[in-house]
Amino acid sequence: MPENLLFPLQVGLLYGGYGASAYLVVRSARAEGKWWAAAPLLVWLTVLAALTILILGQPMEMRGTLLNSGPGGAP
Repeated sequence: MPENLLFPLQVGLLYGGYGASAYLVVRSARAEGKWWAAAPLLVWLTVLAALTILILGQPMEMRGTLLNSGPGGAP
């Protein structure tokens, strides 16, 4: 697979999963008659999708460096 197609494919799959998850959350909340109950989960899904895009946008060498505690590496 060409490397220049990998990031758009990953983002497309992420947004597809985000959209499907949001649809299922709203549909189940409306079926219960409590449409407002979907709001916290939609916020959580949005935060996770944004963090995933931030991580995928970084070069491979930079992914996971936020987990290091200092110059010595892993905690």
